[in-house]
Amino acid sequence: MTEGDIFVIVYSPVAGAGVMGDVVTRADEAVKALVPAYWNGHRVHVWGFAVGAGPDNQGVISESRYLGSGTIS
Repeated sequence: MTEGDIFVIVYSPVAGAGVMGDVVTRADEAVKALVPAYWNGHRVHVWGFAVGAGPDNQGVISESRYLGSGTIS
């Protein structure tokens, strides 16, 4: 099975900015997104999307999905 890339974006409304996490594949168990230190205490929102790599979906970008929110600590 060919794996596609998975992307996550972490957005801070207080900062008015977002960062993209490390690109991973479906086989990976975790994704890491490094955010600026000043975001400590900020409530953030996370979205994700995928880019296909299989024979039927090569390069096809999925719709984004809201994955949830949390507070940076």
